[in-house]
Amino acid sequence: MSRTTPTPTLTVALAAGALLLAGCSAGQPGRLPPTASTTASPTLAAQAQTPTASPTQLPPGVLASIPLDSGSAPSIAAVGFGAVWVGAHRANTLYRINPARGTVQRIDLGQSTCGPIRVGLGRVFTGACDGSTKTMVVNPATNQVVASFDGGEAYGFTPGVIWTGDPNGNRTLLLDSTTYKVITTLPVPGIEGLLVGGYVWVADENLDGVYDGTIAKIDPASHKVVQHVRTEPTGPYMYMTYSDGALWLHGAGDGFLIRVDMATGRSGIVMETGVSDLSDFGDQPLVSGQGSLWVRASASTVEQLDGRTGALVGSYPADPQSPGGWPAVGFGSLWVVNFDSDTVWRVRTRT
Repeated sequence: MSRTTPTPTLTVALAAGALLLAGCSAGQPGRLPPTASTTASPTLAAQAQTPTASPTQLPPGVLASIPLDSGSAPSIAAVGFGAVWVGAHRANTLYRINPARGTVQRIDLGQSTCGPIRVGLGRVFTGACDGSTKTMVVNPATNQVVASFDGGEAYGFTPGVIWTGDPNGNRTLLLDSTTYKVITTLPVPGIEGLLVGGYVWVADENLDGVYDGTIAKIDPASHKVVQHVRTEPTGPYMYMTYSDGALWLHGAGDGFLIRVDMATGRSGIVMETGVSDLSDFGDQPLVSGQGSLWVRASASTVEQLDGRTGALVGSYPADPQSPGGWPAVGFGSLWVVNFDSDTVWRVRTRT
């Protein structure tokens, strides 16, 4: 299954922010274990629901608890096109949350979503799950599935081009964003990566989630690897994001961050995060937004880290009965996905 690192504002302009290429396999949020797949075919209608009030008192700072379908196991979120998008691991549903009203629309994808969810090129892209290699493409103007393509566990965007891995994770594919046909292939292996600062950065992480400490820096115009960046290895299922001129890496359960200076390629462990004792597969993704880094540090907390130094600057509540889930940041709020309780919490942020 795949992972995502949502950003609060989304754009295809390279100078404006990070567009992520990500991947997953069993055991992490974006790497969720297989479940029994359903057989429903995609429908192109979206259904709306008005959330009901939470049956229990919410912690201070939680503005709303938005219920999703019981048993759907929401696992990952992204922000774009005026909405919060949430993928379900045990249902074929992509949820679209209106942040102004708190209402929910449902889009039938025909397959569950292990992640990632990416927003770009006027579309919403959801990753495959349960042995599928299909990325589903949703038009946010119509809430319809308009295409799918067979790719790997990573994708991101340059103008007119989708970057993805092949299903085996040993090549990088470039697809035409209109036809979804392969334009060319690059002999660059890797799962986790991102596009920022005019270059594509692809980490050599295999399908078993093992990162060997190598990141390829690729010129998207020439398709040439211009530098190999070396870092310390992380724990399994490494996640990478961008903040303040640096790449930030974090592995599952390793309890530390690695910062890579994009200008020099130098890297180093910058701090112990104190999040090594993680409670479930959903606790590790590192997300950027509002100038900060965010990580679900325990069943009941999401920690905010300084996007420049990695220092802890704040803690926010999450559902302690539902330790799994991937947060997103946007619309002045932190959106906490609660895997076991089938809810999304909207939490007030202080930045």
